Amino acid sequence: MHMAKKKTSFSITLQIGDQTYTATGETALAALQSLKKPAKIMAKALVTIRNGSLKKERIYYPVQAKRLFHTSTTVQEIQAKLLEAGMK
Repeated sequence: MHMAKKKTSFSITLQIGDQTYTATGETALAALQSLKKPAKIMAKALVTIRNGSLKKERIYYPVQAKRLFHTSTTVQEIQAKLLEAGMK
């Protein structure tokens, strides 16, 4: 009998000041790419990524936070891997 695999999904939350943005995806990169880009990033950002019971929080300074939304997919792939690394 074949058992269906449960798909894991990543959820990502971005908090900048009093604004919160959330997105989900099958991978960390897909969740990051589906995150809505804030109009302005002028303050520190707290990014929380979750996959089931695993979670990681990371603080980004404004310049670093802008890189999360860089048009280059290579830059986004690197950021997604950094977020995914060390999830507890």
